[in-house]
Amino acid sequence: GVGHSGHTGGPYRSGVLIANWVEDHAMYVGAPADTILTHTAPFRGPPSTTQRNHYTSEGKTGVELLEGCERHDLYQLGIKGELLTRHGRFDQPPVQCLGTTYQMTHGRVDGTDRRVQSYLWHGNKQNDLYVPHSTMGPQSMGLTTRKQQEWGSQGVQDPYLTTQRATTLPPAIHTAENP
Repeated sequence: GVGHSGHTGGPYRSGVLIANWVEDHAMYVGAPADTILTHTAPFRGPPSTTQRNHYTSEGKTGVELLEGCERHDLYQLGIKGELLTRHGRFDQPPVQCLGTTYQMTHGRVDGTDRRVQSYLWHGNKQNDLYVPHSTMGPQSMGLTTRKQQEWGSQGVQDPYLTTQRATTLPPAIHTAENP
C-alpha cells in the first residue's frame, strides 16, 4: 500500500510504499524465528519482502506455486463498452443520445427552460429517464432537424424580434451566439 513512511526521516510522503517501513521495522524488532521477516535459521539472511510467506514450506511451493502464478484471464473477454454506456431497452435497437451535458445541467435562472425538457425522452428505467435520443435509421435525426428548421424560421421573420428560441436559452448561450 501507499501511505505514511516514517523510516525515510520525514513526515507523510505520498507515493512511498508502506511495505518498506514494515519490513525494516520487523527485521529489527521481531524475535528470531517469530516472524518470516527475521532470521529463521543459521546462515540464512533476512527475507527481502513480506510476500516471502508464499515461498516458504508453510506456503505454496513447487507445482502449486507455479499454478498460482499463471494468468487465467488472458482468454476471457471483458464487457463491451456499448453495454456500459447504452441507454434504452436491451431488446430494442441501440439509441443515440442527442442532448449535451450543458443542456442537461444548466437551465434558466427562473427555471423556465422548457425547450430542453420538451426535447427529452422519458424512459422506462432510472438510467433512461430524461435521456434525449432517437433510434438509428433514416429518421434518426428527425427531431433535431425539425427543431433546427423551427428555430431558423423564427429568426428569419424579424431580426429584432425576440424569438421563442432566444427566450428559452440560458442568457450565457444567447450572448455567446449574438455578441
